[in-house]
Amino acid sequence: MRLQLTTIAALVASTALTTGLAGCGGSNDDLPVRTISFQGPTSGPLKQRASDMRKAAELAVGAIDGDTKGSRLKIVDGPDPNAIATIDALASVPISGKNQLSIALTPPIARETRLQRRPAPPRIWLLPPDALGTAAKSSYMASGVEGATKAASDSPLRAGTPSGQYVTPGLSADNYSPSGTEFFKKFNDAYNGTTPDRYAIYGYEAVGLIVDVLTRLEEGGTPVTQSSVAETALAIRDRFSPVGRYDVLPSGQTTLYVFQARGRGAPPGDAALIEALR
Repeated sequence: MRLQLTTIAALVASTALTTGLAGCGGSNDDLPVRTISFQGPTSGPLKQRASDMRKAAELAVGAIDGDTKGSRLKIVDGPDPNAIATIDALASVPISGKNQLSIALTPPIARETRLQRRPAPPRIWLLPPDALGTAAKSSYMASGVEGATKAASDSPLRAGTPSGQYVTPGLSADNYSPSGTEFFKKFNDAYNGTTPDRYAIYGYEAVGLIVDVLTRLEEGGTPVTQSSVAETALAIRDRFSPVGRYDVLPSGQTTLYVFQARGRGAPPGDAALIEALR
């Protein structure tokens, strides 16, 4: 899913649900409209995963009635050079790459010639890199749990659900904090009883992070620009979110590194949680 929150997303707020999307709670047509560009596959095997992430992002905007203290938020599809950030859900990400969902903090230039090369935009990677998934799988396989040696490593770039046991950063609803659990209920209620894809919550958090950034800027009286959004987002520390508590590192990676063993024969509850070491 880049948050250009290319899962993905990020792909890339503050107090929604019980954690925090913070906003004024009412629509105000006089506020400036700030767009978040969403990009993701619209066909092929990952279409549904990207669609669920898009729906989750809309839920995050709805959780604050579309408003922060000084902005109205709107999610638009496709590249938007005027957007404050872009969620890129799984699109244009190499299968062997580490970045499955990111938030691009400066939207892409619509047209670019060879003589107008621009540096890559700052990015926040919400999903753990493949290397951490591999480390978590190795930890699980070494744990001695029955069947663990046959566990697969789950990737958001592969459609469907692995057979048997698998290790994934997409936790089940009851292994998230209360605000994460509430996301699944909200999605179910909003979309006719549909259970979201296990990676959809990261689309929700991508918007949540952006709202957090906007709230900090607006409450501090700092003008909201693409550069101020990027600078503030990369300085986030100890964010309490639906996907867990985390810091944003200067590299754009985060300290989200908890995985879960799921599937047939996986251990229940907290015993299924695996902390991958960086």
